[in-house]
Amino acid sequence: MIDNSENRLEKTLKAWLEGQSSGQAQPQTVPRQLDDAALARLADKLLQLPVPLHNVLFMRHSFGLEDVEIMRVLDIAHPGQLATLAQELLKQVMGLDAPIAESSLRQACDMALERYTGQPVRSGEGGTNLELDALLANAAPKEPGRALSTEEKKGEKDG
Repeated sequence: MIDNSENRLEKTLKAWLEGQSSGQAQPQTVPRQLDDAALARLADKLLQLPVPLHNVLFMRHSFGLEDVEIMRVLDIAHPGQLATLAQELLKQVMGLDAPIAESSLRQACDMALERYTGQPVRSGEGGTNLELDALLANAAPKEPGRALSTEEKKGEKDG
């Protein structure tokens, strides 16, 4: 059954991408910052997305992972395209005429992830939840059979 929903998701993504490539170039619009009420509504809508779509958004916006890391952690193809599809779906469901700003997406993803897991995502201003970071770091080892420690993960970012 999972394969069936992933196939439908892949077909939907391909159809959407074909529609995007065949359409005329749209003028650039300024991303839209959302107020608190709209952020709460966006977080609710985010949780209504299919699991692969909201997982990609969580990994990207709450944890700051790149596409290669998302592919490895979630074992999912084309995470960048899935994120674009999810953002476009959310924009349409919210009735917005402009893309959602990255900062608003991050806040909504954090809110939705906290509802989904029951764990705080951030501690303090700009901080991260070390327990969630440790779990994530251990979820995708770089070498078979060996997970990165939090210190190694921080060293990678610095180096």
